[in-house]
Amino acid sequence: MRVQPTDATIFIDGENWLSPDGSRLELELSAGRHREVDRPGYEGHITDVWIRRNETTTVNISLPRTWPR
Repeated sequence: MRVQPTDATIFIDGENWLSPDGSRLELELSAGRHREVDRPGYEGHITDVWIRRNETTTVNISLPRTWPR
């Protein structure tokens, strides 16, 4: 999983994940649906990612910045 900005918090199944060095985050998840990435000052992103047993799924997410009104 690659997320921009690199310090965005990734919420998967209610758990927070951060890439320790701002690079790709590799997780081993169970088969099924997983979702949500967020960072203050950026639009949140919710997507359903379906993981299939014994397959690798690559996810790239770029969060658009929100602008002050």
